Amino acid sequence: MKPKPPILGFQGKYRFLSNFYPCKVFLDGVRYRTVEHAYQASKFEDKKIRRQIKDCDSPSLAKHLARKLKKDTVPQTKRQRIWNMDRLLSQKFFHDLNPVLFRKLARTEGRELLEVNTWGDTFWGRCNGKGENQLGITLSNVREVVLRYKREKPEQE
Repeated sequence: MKPKPPILGFQGKYRFLSNFYPCKVFLDGVRYRTVEHAYQASKFEDKKIRRQIKDCDSPSLAKHLARKLKKDTVPQTKRQRIWNMDRLLSQKFFHDLNPVLFRKLARTEGRELLEVNTWGDTFWGRCNGKGENQLGITLSNVREVVLRYKREKPEQE
């Protein structure tokens, strides 16, 4: 059986995989409009800063504001960053929060998920063939949980 082609970047048909895609996620009991908003807010302890990030009109603005306020971030290890992303992506794709995204992620089964980018992010993605692709790996791990859940609860489809 021929392997399925990888998903190279999260645009077009696969935009739903992007952290900028609208969805409902919670961080410390507060609802955010995208994973990007919540992830950027998770870098700060200050509730005022978190609220500013939450209230940004777009995930891009949330990311830029977090970068601007970088000096106020809580130091995080690589493991903590991945753990934060995993818990937010798990919410995004969990059936009870969003059954449509749950099914879309399940349909990517058997395909490598690569966060290919041009902006130089070699931790979460790959740029010019180099990078760790931690976002793709984390999404793949969440997908495995989704698929396991789907097999155990087929009526959820």
